[in-house]
Amino acid sequence: MCKHRRRRLVSALILGEQRGMQREQTHRLQEAPGGVLPDTRVIDAAYDEVGGKKRGWLSRAWRGVVTVFWVAVIGFLIPPALVVINEISNYFAGR
Repeated sequence: MCKHRRRRLVSALILGEQRGMQREQTHRLQEAPGGVLPDTRVIDAAYDEVGGKKRGWLSRAWRGVVTVFWVAVIGFLIPPALVVINEISNYFAGR
């Protein structure tokens, strides 16, 4: 969903419009029976491929470094958190 379409939808919800956004009429293309006639001009359209961004090896390496960093941070924070939980449980248990 594009940014402008989302904005129109949100503004319609905020303003309480009942009809919301108008849906555009779609046109379905069908192939004519019998194929292409001789001496017929065929319209060729340019198109862009829509897909994910191609990532280089440096981008993937950086993502790996960041992932290892956060795994290490979480790994170093879990044992102290367990010690604190154990101390709190011992305090309330009366030991």
